Amino acid sequence: MGQEKRKIDQDVLADLLCTERCLTNLYNDAVNESSGNMAQQQMLNLLMNQHDIYASVYAELSKRGWIKDEPADYEKIKQLKQTYMEQLDSL
Repeated sequence: MGQEKRKIDQDVLADLLCTERCLTNLYNDAVNESSGNMAQQQMLNLLMNQHDIYASVYAELSKRGWIKDEPADYEKIKQLKQTYMEQLDSL
């Protein structure tokens, strides 16, 4: 039963992380579309709260070893940058 509970916990946290990612995207869109200063400030506050929650969930997944942080490969970054720069130049 322990392995089954672990899998359920892992699935719940992974779903929560995905949900938080979606919510941050929605709040970001709301900030961009806010017409009034007060509404925009409220949306920014909500966005920051969602980012905090996302970071907490991510940290929990990482702590449990269910998500792996890998160092960025400099060569891959350089290659991606070059690809995007070429695409930008072609616009």
